[in-house]
Amino acid sequence: MPGTGATGERSAADMRWRIVDGIGPFFVGYDRPTINWSKIPFSHVETPDGAVDRARFARIREDVRRFCGRAAEEGFNAITFDDLAHLTPCTVYPRPLQDRIAAYREEFGRIFGLAEAAGLRVFVTTDVMFFHPALDAHLADRPGRIRSFLRRAAAGLLEDFPQVEGLILRAGEADASDTESDFRSRLTLRRPEEARACLRALLPEFEARNRTLVFRTWSVGAHPIGDLIWNRTTFLRVFRGLDSPNLVLSMKHGESDFFRFLPANPLFFATDHAKIVEMQARREYEGFGEYPSFVGAEVTRLRDELSRCRNLVGICLWVQTGGWGPFRRLTWLDTSSPWNEINATVSLRVFHGGETPEQAVAAWVDRHRPDLAPAPLFRLLALSEEAVRETL
Repeated sequence: MPGTGATGERSAADMRWRIVDGIGPFFVGYDRPTINWSKIPFSHVETPDGAVDRARFARIREDVRRFCGRAAEEGFNAITFDDLAHLTPCTVYPRPLQDRIAAYREEFGRIFGLAEAAGLRVFVTTDVMFFHPALDAHLADRPGRIRSFLRRAAAGLLEDFPQVEGLILRAGEADASDTESDFRSRLTLRRPEEARACLRALLPEFEARNRTLVFRTWSVGAHPIGDLIWNRTTFLRVFRGLDSPNLVLSMKHGESDFFRFLPANPLFFATDHAKIVEMQARREYEGFGEYPSFVGAEVTRLRDELSRCRNLVGICLWVQTGGWGPFRRLTWLDTSSPWNEINATVSLRVFHGGETPEQAVAAWVDRHRPDLAPAPLFRLLALSEEAVRETL
């Protein structure tokens, strides 16, 4: 196995993918009292008459350019954008929606080009499965039809957008009730066998084009497949024998959500599939970046626990995505998010670069705030970690 030494342990520095979420630029000017940060608010980037807001997208492109440049500077090599539904044309849709999708395809094509110019490969996200009333009627809730539609949508994405490296499937969580969009997702993979059939249907499209299909094991616990994130039996029923070099499993670091204290998920060691570990720099359960909530010790512990995972091929760091809240600090887009940005830098440099948290903080200071002394800042961050761990 590449990257393994005499001890059988894999170096974190050998990770192929260093992925960051790219939703931040789409929330600029979004002034809802409470924001659902799980997906781009598509209604916010449309005009009152339902057209794609081209003027807003011009501003979004400038923010995407800034965001991608900073992400690449920090060491990321890939970025995720939402979503497959708004990039997939379909003749059963009403004409106004077909026109919107055509406009979204133009705008996201430009955005993908900006990411590529910054040195970032693009992943597109999708729920399994998204629906519009016309599509719902067409598919009639029949699993075979849904799989065939999703396979055609994935193939179309890969053919039409060469900058797109792959697709990230979110199969265990659906849109919230406050989602305002042409599309609303719901859970359609309810049993392990259905998830397995979905992967079998999709993988040939990725294998034929040498692209990457990422399946997230995160689940909110619904249906018999709802324990996929922690139940070894369910995990093996879905993935055992699905051996494809184009399949990657993306797993939150523990057996639950982005909480502290959790040991590394044992399922990282359950199969030989390539795996990505998901971590969160913008701490949705610890203030959304309103106060320092340092992750240096936590990331170091997880790095060490996963050092024996020889099939770990990457990290996906959520720097904006996750949770509901009124707070709107935007990572890398203004000066409001130092704590999130420090966590992002430290997480990547510790987990991928093998540095200590002290070294990573010093590197952040040297690059972004040379007016500060790194030792007192690190002391503050360490105390914040202690406060969160012992008090919150």
